[in-house]
Amino acid sequence: MTLTEFAATLRTVCPNVSHYDSVSEICPHIIYFETSRNYYYSDNRADRKTWKVDVHFFTHDEFDPILERLEDLFNDYNIPFDMDEVYYGRDKDGRESVIYYVFNCEV
Repeated sequence: MTLTEFAATLRTVCPNVSHYDSVSEICPHIIYFETSRNYYYSDNRADRKTWKVDVHFFTHDEFDPILERLEDLFNDYNIPFDMDEVYYGRDKDGRESVIYYVFNCEV
């Protein structure tokens, strides 16, 4: 799966998806970015290459159904993942609470 295909796949569970940074504060939204590259060698050459990708999911909803759909999507597409961290805070204006989940994936 390419990163472009990965983004399209993420958009099936949340329409607001950005690469690297988000210009939108609309929740829910997802930001994804590459953190490193993995190479799997066979016969002294890189046989398979994957990206380590962080996926940050932002929401105002404490029990947002998109969270479960995101985990199901990773499983359905055989994308290895783990939920690394969960943060609670306020938006930039300090008016609304924001919850965001950080997933580490391999694409």
